[in-house]
Amino acid sequence: MEKTKILIVGAGMSGLSACLKLIETGNTDFKLIEASDRIGGRINTISFDKSYIEMGAQWIHGTKKNPIFELSKSLNLLDDKKIVEGSVHYASQDGTQLNEDFVEKIFDKIENIFDNLEDLIENELEDDCEENIGSLLDDAFIKILKKLKTNENINIEVLKSIYKSRCNEEKVDTACEDLRRLSALGWNEYEYFDGEQYTRLKYGYLKLLEYFFSQIPAKNVLFNHLVTNIDWSESPLKISCINQSNKDKIELACDFVINTCSIGYLKNYHYKLFSPNLPLEKIKAIENLGFGLVNKLFVCFDKPLFNKNYEGLKILWRDDIEFNLDCDKKWNLEENKFYRSLDNFEVLPNLPSVLVCFVVGKDAQFIENLDEDCLLDVVSELLNKCFFKLNLPKPKKIIRSKWSQDKYALGSYTYVKIGSSIRDVKELQKPLNNSIFFCGEATNYKYMGTVHGAYITGRDAANKIIRMIKK
Repeated sequence: MEKTKILIVGAGMSGLSACLKLIETGNTDFKLIEASDRIGGRINTISFDKSYIEMGAQWIHGTKKNPIFELSKSLNLLDDKKIVEGSVHYASQDGTQLNEDFVEKIFDKIENIFDNLEDLIENELEDDCEENIGSLLDDAFIKILKKLKTNENINIEVLKSIYKSRCNEEKVDTACEDLRRLSALGWNEYEYFDGEQYTRLKYGYLKLLEYFFSQIPAKNVLFNHLVTNIDWSESPLKISCINQSNKDKIELACDFVINTCSIGYLKNYHYKLFSPNLPLEKIKAIENLGFGLVNKLFVCFDKPLFNKNYEGLKILWRDDIEFNLDCDKKWNLEENKFYRSLDNFEVLPNLPSVLVCFVVGKDAQFIENLDEDCLLDVVSELLNKCFFKLNLPKPKKIIRSKWSQDKYALGSYTYVKIGSSIRDVKELQKPLNNSIFFCGEATNYKYMGTVHGAYITGRDAANKIIRMIKK
């Protein structure tokens, strides 16, 4: 049986950052085991049209004291092109074009609701309160509606559609498709690094990952090896793996494990992965926390649709307007009009001939299994019906992410749902017998769902082990 001091499960951002911290401190007796054939985990940069597309994580959120920003800057990986805020084409699903200044003014009023929620949650909710974000938002929006109803020139259904659009953005940000399932207290614990929230990398996240990986000796890495069991009944720990290339079984012994598996994976496999079973409190934490699905549709055209003054298209779906597509019958979509979740098509700054649309939850999962020709027909007809004055061409191709089908991710990122709390995040992050350490975005309630959250937890886990080794 091969022996190593430290075993790291997963070569995503948290696993790679743990490896780098160990190497920085001279601790090279470790093995990094990755079940797939690539690094990155839920970061997945693919080449496209002499540039790149991010199937997973896309931006650096915050520039002040953000370790990912600072590291990327030191490596000259940041895209320093200034993004000038452009205009957006707004329309209801019946093709009615909406005045951009009016829509943006209402968006600003709704954004104030979100800003004021933080103070309300902080000052008025009890620590054990089960309040959800969706209800708080709805209550605040109703107050705005009452004020604006006196203005006869304002269509209430249009206001509702703008509000719904902003809520959809929050659903994508949190990976929670129903904001009434999103804990208000958990949501309010999230913290932001100051500065620009949507910084891009020149070559995508891949170059940063490749830098991390280049620091790790090849002999320390095993790809296509699935960890099937971590036996923590005695010391040293015994790790069982399967070489997925030839199905050979391998056993390793180690003193410490850094486990970076997603919550989605742990929800499905914790009972198989650990022997004996995890403590009840940790199992409850895994089961209680929410883990959502966010997918992307990349709508590719032969050439850019707009000049540099436009950022994209936004459909403001109204509840009072019936809407069908001619292709519904062709593709049997009468019972599942998933396209009502497609509302925001943004131009990719590095690929102006590509629009990206984020989809969350059940619709995101439904889209994964659709025929590409179906998606092409649906998106083409949808955009042309809503923006018929623009005479948009038919897309040449649609690329989509399929994170629910990634058998080692089984979703996108974590949120604190109703019935769970920050205590669950802390319980998940708590080491097991001072020998098994859990990290990844789910273990950092301040930066949940972010690359920098994963990075920080990987280094933190490595630091704890380093201190124990020194003792």
